[in-house]
Amino acid sequence: MGIAASQARYLYLTARQTNVEFEGQQINQARTNLANEQSGLFREMLKIEAPVVPTLYGIKQNCAKWEKNDPPGPNPDDYKGGKDSSEYKYDLTIWTAYVENGYDANAAYDAAMDQYNAQQLEYENAMDKINVKTQEIHEKDQVLELQLRQLDTEQETIVTELESVKKVIDKNIENVFKTFQS
Repeated sequence: MGIAASQARYLYLTARQTNVEFEGQQINQARTNLANEQSGLFREMLKIEAPVVPTLYGIKQNCAKWEKNDPPGPNPDDYKGGKDSSEYKYDLTIWTAYVENGYDANAAYDAAMDQYNAQQLEYENAMDKINVKTQEIHEKDQVLELQLRQLDTEQETIVTELESVKKVIDKNIENVFKTFQS
């Protein structure tokens, strides 16, 4: 290979090396974006509250306390958010079942369990959605990691070839100067 051809090859390899490095930076940026998305999902997951299983003992205590109120039942003033509070609405449903079934705590407990089961289903669905998104992010990250490994291999190959071409250029220059010195 002549000096001009070697120089052209060297310039091509240098350009390709720069391109591979840029592609690697883009992949790393995409992986960073996936990590940020994963972090957002984690924050979303922390906001989801798991429902609490009601107990018959707790239902009986609450119903006994509510019977003493004037008027009987949960008092909206005891709840942050008043009548719009989800806790108030929940307790009102329990109280209503209690009263409608002849002040039977077991009926109120059944109503509480029905609500718990509905809340548990919502909770599981929300967690499943987050888990699916997390799995998708993980799969995308694995693909990007594989692409990055391929670029690393290509980078190593380019560096090896650059060193080889550099040696050829150095030999050509040495031969040319030996010719002129003789």
